[in-house]
Amino acid sequence: MFWSAPISSLYSARFYKQMSQKSLGYGFGYWLYLSFIIAICLTIFAKANLAPQLDQFGSWFIENMPDFSYSATGITVNSEQPYEMEYPEWGFKIVFDTDRQVSSAADIGDAAVLITRTTAYIRSSEGQYAEQNLINPSLGAQITERKITPGLIQAAVTQMKKWIMPLAFIFGLLGVLLLKLIEVFLYSIVSFVMGQMRQEKLSYPTALNLTFFILTPISVAQIALFFLPVPFFVRVVVLIGVAVAYAYAVILHSEQAPA
Repeated sequence: MFWSAPISSLYSARFYKQMSQKSLGYGFGYWLYLSFIIAICLTIFAKANLAPQLDQFGSWFIENMPDFSYSATGITVNSEQPYEMEYPEWGFKIVFDTDRQVSSAADIGDAAVLITRTTAYIRSSEGQYAEQNLINPSLGAQITERKITPGLIQAAVTQMKKWIMPLAFIFGLLGVLLLKLIEVFLYSIVSFVMGQMRQEKLSYPTALNLTFFILTPISVAQIALFFLPVPFFVRVVVLIGVAVAYAYAVILHSEQAPA
């Protein structure tokens, strides 16, 4: 019954009756199980839809990158500067200009990334940018000059590919666990309030336990809304509506767990 819970929790009133008699640990176990399933689905989606685009971007970068080297004094570009690379698919522009001084976003121009001798400037939003030092001052003269070639970048990308999906799954799982835990405590307030409106009131642990399983239809609604071009406000209203509808139906058919 536990392993089929993602299906049963979508339609079965009998299932929720049984879950209302389970301990709270059952709900926390389902939280882990559902988060694991969602993380796997997200990883598969990323591999099928995002990985090819990243591969294409990596190939474009290697083919168009300038000839440059890295040393204790920073980056040296052996091409006419500013050297601009604009990815045609995204309109994403990378500019190499080792002599440029940056004091404001206007100095970055229309570049998404500006690389100077010692710093990478990354535009985050209109009028805002982040800085990333390319030289570690503590290493100083320990840094030997190294020419950055397409072959070197290709080797690095090949190594990264071996780890990117496992890391995406791990970080995705951690993110889903945290998000679903926040959701369940927020939506459990709705379940608890409805439980207090019953003649035979529900305790908060029982309402919380049932809410863990209501996460399934909420998650299905989130996935459907992801593919629909609807405003954020509409998304919020739909998700709350799904939570309220299921909580109402579940609480009407659930029984108070024995003390």
